[in-house]
Amino acid sequence: MSVWDEVSSSSAKDELIEGLVSGEIDESFEVIREYKDSLGGRKIPKNAGLTVFFLPWIFGGLFCVGISFIALFNPEIEVGFLARLLISACSFIGGFVVLYIGWTFVSESVDEVIYPDDYEEWEITVFFHSKYRYLAEVMIITDATDEDIIGDITFSNEFFLTEKSKIICYFSPGGGGADSSYPPTNNFYVSNESHKLCISENYGLSNKKRLKMAEDYSVKFGIEVADPLVV
Repeated sequence: MSVWDEVSSSSAKDELIEGLVSGEIDESFEVIREYKDSLGGRKIPKNAGLTVFFLPWIFGGLFCVGISFIALFNPEIEVGFLARLLISACSFIGGFVVLYIGWTFVSESVDEVIYPDDYEEWEITVFFHSKYRYLAEVMIITDATDEDIIGDITFSNEFFLTEKSKIICYFSPGGGGADSSYPPTNNFYVSNESHKLCISENYGLSNKKRLKMAEDYSVKFGIEVADPLVV
């Protein structure tokens, strides 16, 4: 890294930190992307859904296990002992498997609600400074179980654009089955050889629209579009 890069790095990051702390970020830092993410917590909607779905499995499993004992010991069933034993064994094994699966998911869901993991919520923003050619992804904790860490600032990724920097697009064609599916995605990154940083996530772009977005980003950041663009 050159002396100018070292000075620029210190200046750019210090200016951004000062703005983040004061709440007055200089207009020279352009917001490229911002979104929220979280980890932990009770996840009540998910766990409620799992409980509702798997609770009938428990009752169904118990019913099958009960039927297995009735089939084995009920003298009114007019079949031979070996036939009753086979029916009983199949019913018991099937019922036990269903009961075990249902109990496992329901107990884990209830346990996660009663004893949740520590919760953290972040606001993630990608900033760009055109003068310094500085790109940074910053995470700020906006809510957490541990109130002492609320407001903590983390630079999860940062680097300077160079002549080796490129605009690239990671394409996923989507997929899934009849019950669930996910659309095609086009995620644009600025790549700097050893580093890359996501600047945009998009769904269902045509080839023409994808190329147009890449060219617009190329102009904004003053770097070339990778050849090939899509990887």
